[in-house]
Amino acid sequence: MHLSALQEAGESILEELPLPVKVAVVSAYDVFRQAAGTLCKTEDDSHAGEIETSLVLHLKPQLVQGKGEEEYPHFPHPILTRNKRKYWKNSVWGDPTKASATKGRVLSRALVDYLVELVKKIEKFKE
Repeated sequence: MHLSALQEAGESILEELPLPVKVAVVSAYDVFRQAAGTLCKTEDDSHAGEIETSLVLHLKPQLVQGKGEEEYPHFPHPILTRNKRKYWKNSVWGDPTKASATKGRVLSRALVDYLVELVKKIEKFKE
């Protein structure tokens, strides 16, 4: 999980909000990666890869026009660049050719189930 910056921001917000406001930080990608298990085959999948393309094929298939090519950008880490396209030609990070609406339905359901359980946990949470 790479939530430390988001967690710090959430904790700052929480300090400013009155009780009984409760805050949680969730990474949808962490939920998707856990739910993907053996369903999705692409390691290091990210933007416009197998997971995201599967979700869009399930939720808004008309937005997917063909299938992109597998791509894994290599940025000059830790240096930030103003020209990401130089290192990330097609804006794909993963393998969208492995995507399917069926996978998207499973991943979408997993996120909904996770969020429902999180809301229940938040409702029961006492400081």
